[in-house]
Amino acid sequence: MIITTSRKPSQRTRSLANDLSRVFNIKTVNRGKTSASELLEKYKNLIVIEELKGNPNKLKIYDVENNKVFSVIMAVKLQREIISEKIDIQNSIVYDFEDNCGEFRKLFTKFLFKNIKKPIYAINTNKKDNINYTLLKFNKGCEGVYFLDFYDVNESTTTHIGPKLKITGHKIFDIFEDEE
Repeated sequence: MIITTSRKPSQRTRSLANDLSRVFNIKTVNRGKTSASELLEKYKNLIVIEELKGNPNKLKIYDVENNKVFSVIMAVKLQREIISEKIDIQNSIVYDFEDNCGEFRKLFTKFLFKNIKKPIYAINTNKKDNINYTLLKFNKGCEGVYFLDFYDVNESTTTHIGPKLKITGHKIFDIFEDEE
C-alpha cells in the first residue's frame, strides 16, 4: 500500500500525507504527472488524498483487486497543529471504535487495516505487543459527523498526536464508476 495526493498538492495536503505515512508506516509516493490509471496499474492498494481550495478534503482508499474505492469526505487538523514536537511513532497500532461506529470499523478494516504491514489490533484484544502503541480512536459526534484521532500511548501517558479527521460523509463505489 502507498499513499499519494492529487496533482500539485498544497503544503497542507502533503503534510497530511506525511502524517498518515508516519502513523501507518506506508510509503509516500510523489505523484507528479503520474495518471490515476498508471497508479492503479502499479499498486493493488493505495490511498489518494484530494483537496479543495488548498485543504485536504477527501481520502480515497483504493482496493484494485475488488474494483472498489472507499471515499471519505473530511476536514483535517494536522499533527503540527496539535503537537509542536516530532514524535516517535510506536511499532503497533491499536484501534478503538465506539459501538455506534460499527459500519466504519468494518469499512476501515476491509479497505485499510488488512493492507497495513504494521501490527494492528482491536483495543479489546490481548495481542498488543507492549504497553507502548499508537491508538486510533474513532467516535461519533452529532448529526452524522465522526472523528478519527491518533494518540501516543505509553505506560504513563496518553498524548493526542494527530492528525484529527472530522468525517462528514463517505461512499463506496467501483473504481471505474464516476463518482456523483
